[in-house]
Amino acid sequence: MSIVLLLKKVYRKFRAVATFDATIPEITPMNSRFQDELGDEPRLNILVPTLNPAHVFGGITTAIHFYENLADELGIKRRMIVTDEETIPEYLGKYKGYKMVNCSDNAIFDRQVVPFSNRVGKTIPVGKNDIFVCTGWWTAYNAREILKNIEQNAGVAKPLVYLVQDYEPYFYPWSSRSALAESTYRMDKPVIAVFNSSELKDYFKLHNYSFYKEYCFDPALNASLKKELINNPPVKKEKKIIVYGRPSVQRNCFEIVADSLRKWSVMADDASEWQLISAGEKHADLTIGNGCVLRSCGKLSIEEYAKMMGSCYAGISLMVSPHPSYPPLEMSTFGIKTITNTYENKDMASFNDNIVSLSNMTPENIANKLLEITNSFDESNFNLATDTDYFNKELSLDSICKGIKENLEL
Repeated sequence: MSIVLLLKKVYRKFRAVATFDATIPEITPMNSRFQDELGDEPRLNILVPTLNPAHVFGGITTAIHFYENLADELGIKRRMIVTDEETIPEYLGKYKGYKMVNCSDNAIFDRQVVPFSNRVGKTIPVGKNDIFVCTGWWTAYNAREILKNIEQNAGVAKPLVYLVQDYEPYFYPWSSRSALAESTYRMDKPVIAVFNSSELKDYFKLHNYSFYKEYCFDPALNASLKKELINNPPVKKEKKIIVYGRPSVQRNCFEIVADSLRKWSVMADDASEWQLISAGEKHADLTIGNGCVLRSCGKLSIEEYAKMMGSCYAGISLMVSPHPSYPPLEMSTFGIKTITNTYENKDMASFNDNIVSLSNMTPENIANKLLEITNSFDESNFNLATDTDYFNKELSLDSICKGIKENLEL
């Protein structure tokens, strides 16, 4: 080995050691200071990772919807604390009446947004009757210290409202993050858990978790998607396969989806006649083979998404999780013959007639089922699943919010 190569190797090792950072950025402490000016007046806070429209998917949308419904029921001031991503005024466009407030200010407005991602050496004001809604495990983890501060200054803190939208320890391999996420389900404080779906609530029960109070709601079709489907129902399907493509989200199994398409493309005589579309997260187009390319359209607008689903005949949407996941419910409602997977107590086979639920989600099994679907293609052979509660009922959180109000004793 030449001296130059040796020196480069030593430098790389030195640099790796010098830049080693054994931290978990998302649990950077959320330090707080007591705000006497608020007095006994209650305020509802939500700890939300981002308000950036590019990163606001179903989970954050649902969280904000729940938070606004709860604030309406409580009839109190509201504050969004953005924990993970920079916030700019343009993001507030859809949140009517909200004002951007610096964390150093003790401002008391009816509606405010406080950016708090760059929080090292900073504090956020809290009052005696501040109530916190958590949306992800790290927001619940950070909220504990805020509640401790309230207890130290006021004697008691209101219960933590924890919107549980998935079993988050499994977002990671066995690891520090996995352990910390799981710890938030065993807090030594009163926690009001609100589960996004009965399947998820049942999963927690199966695994012996319990909370101070528990509620759950089942998904309903997005109101804007419902409006699009009613006003512009598809009249025919095309040779299109749509997949939920989020390569950065491991539980959505993009590799299995891609391999399934590769195997299908070998077996399907008409593979080259089909358009393969990936929706969800923008990524490089993927060559499948046999004349097929999986083209990424990224995150679509509601109107674009509805139009796309209206034209697609088949779909694949996987999620290794006890939560039903929104995309397969949406796809199947739009008449797409949709392949998804089971997980422990989750099995969406009876959700509607367009769902194909596989308990063994290997690429071979998915490819074989997809081949059955594409071989049966008929542009008029589809049924919109509009006879379900999912389609016909709006997402109503009224009873949950009323119950929470009673438990908060406001």
